[in-house]
Amino acid sequence: SESGCEAHFILSRGRLWVFVDDDYWFHDRAPNQLLLDQVRAALTDEGAHYYAIADAIGAEPWETHGACRQLAKLGEAAEVRGEHRGVYRRSDPTDQP
Repeated sequence: SESGCEAHFILSRGRLWVFVDDDYWFHDRAPNQLLLDQVRAALTDEGAHYYAIADAIGAEPWETHGACRQLAKLGEAAEVRGEHRGVYRRSDPTDQP
C-alpha cells in the first residue's frame, strides 16, 4: 500500500539522498567548507545549473546542489526560479529582502 509521503530517494556514489518536497531534502552530512568555497568561486553573474557547476569542479552533483542551496541561504547565491530551476548565480543586492 502507498503511504502518501511523496518522498523521493536517490542513491548516488554510495550515498542516500532523500527529497521530501522541493524545499526539504537531506543526506548524511552538510556541505564542507572546501566544497562551499569551490562552488562560490564557480558561481557567475549569468548562472549555471548545479550539475554543470559540479562537472566544472569535479564534485558530486547532489552534494553541489546542497552547497548551492546553503550559499543561497547565506545570501551568497540566488536560484533562478521558474523554468530554470536548479540554476544558481551570484547573489546581488536586489536579491536581498
